[in-house]
Amino acid sequence: MKAIWQGHVLAASNHVIFMGGQHFFPPESVRRNFLVPSERRTRDDWRGEICYFHLQSEDRQITDAAWYYPAPVDDVAAISGYIAFGEGVVIGH
Repeated sequence: MKAIWQGHVLAASNHVIFMGGQHFFPPESVRRNFLVPSERRTRDDWRGEICYFHLQSEDRQITDAAWYYPAPVDDVAAISGYIAFGEGVVIGH
C-alpha cells in the first residue's frame, strides 16, 4: 500500500494495518520529511491518546492531517506508533 499526497509518496509498505476504516503505516515506512509535529493531542475512548502531524510541502500545508497512537489500549496495541493519513492523502496500491 502507498499513501500519496501531491504526487509524493508519503509512505509505502506491505505491512499496513487496516482498522476502524483507516490504513495505519509502520513508522519506518513513512517519509518524515513531509511531517511536522503538531501540538494537538486528543483522546479516543476506544484506542487512547492521539498525536498529530501537519503535512508540509514546499507550497502547501494541511493541519493535523496525519496521526498516531503512541500508547494505544491493549485491544489495539498492534497500531502503536503506526501512522494514518486523512484529508488529501490517497491510499492505494
